[in-house]
Amino acid sequence: MGKPQCHIVARAKNRNVVAARAGCALSRSRTGMQSEGMTWAIPGKRPPDVVATLEATAGLDRVMARYASADAKRWWPGSPHCCQRAPKPLAERR
Repeated sequence: MGKPQCHIVARAKNRNVVAARAGCALSRSRTGMQSEGMTWAIPGKRPPDVVATLEATAGLDRVMARYASADAKRWWPGSPHCCQRAPKPLAERR
């Protein structure tokens, strides 16, 4: 990450890369950006690449979520979320 948020446009343009920054406190204060937000700079010819990568990542996330759900049901039958029926900490079992 290294460089401040204000450098992402130049970085994206000069290197033809997608650049993203979470933003510093000063930038967030000036722009009103929420803590959950990020700023992205995407070179003009790159959006199709970015969309394809995001779609592939989202597809993988869906596969992993299905696996995790099935795994949770295997270990904690009847529970939709594994953390709801997680074992008690060792100190509480004594």
